[in-house]
Amino acid sequence: TSPERLERLEALVKRHPHPPFPYDNHRFLRIRTRLIALYDAPDTARQRLQALGKEKGRAQLALYGLALLAMREGRFDQALERFARLTGRWAEDATVLRDRGICRLRLGQYARARSLLQRALALAPKDEEALLALGQSYLQDDKLPQAVETLRRLVARDPDNDQAQYDLGVALGRLGRTAEASLHLGLAFKARGNRRAARYHLQRAVAGLAGRPELQARARKALEALEAKPPDRSSERGPRG
Repeated sequence: TSPERLERLEALVKRHPHPPFPYDNHRFLRIRTRLIALYDAPDTARQRLQALGKEKGRAQLALYGLALLAMREGRFDQALERFARLTGRWAEDATVLRDRGICRLRLGQYARARSLLQRALALAPKDEEALLALGQSYLQDDKLPQAVETLRRLVARDPDNDQAQYDLGVALGRLGRTAEASLHLGLAFKARGNRRAARYHLQRAVAGLAGRPELQARARKALEALEAKPPDRSSERGPRG
């Protein structure tokens, strides 16, 4: 959820203090708390969340925000402990299940991560962050066919998701499907502005996918677009995962 989305929600509340439709105040407060935890400077976020916890009826909301802040700071065990203290409607909240799953993933607890992420996706099938984490749990657990299937679903839905493209390329490469892997790695590096790596992988894909004309055409189109665009040296960066 972006800061821009929060601004739109706050503007809506100001325009319609008594909206003519059911308004989920819990959802709005959860989004605002999430933005504080993820985008404020850590010390500022901690102070604001601790102050929120002292307000009447806001203890669970503050606990949720502090769990997210712990995730942001890489303290996944502490985040899980805080998530475990959430009760009521929070217990089966799709975003909480997803975030708990991501914590388990970062701790290397892949089976437990998948259980939580699958529950989150059952409640929110369009949650791309949960689907990416599920694919990564399979990839890091060396369950490569499942990783490929899951990550394919994500890139079919969102071809611009460079991390999903990258992870799919890694999974295919480990399965020995190097030409197809190069296509997805090339697309990932192209999206990240790393022209040299993108060109290398897309050229390999074009050469290796002669027997798969649809994929070869996709690689060639991406390569032509890459060559047509002037380089932006400042944006070049390597893989994130």
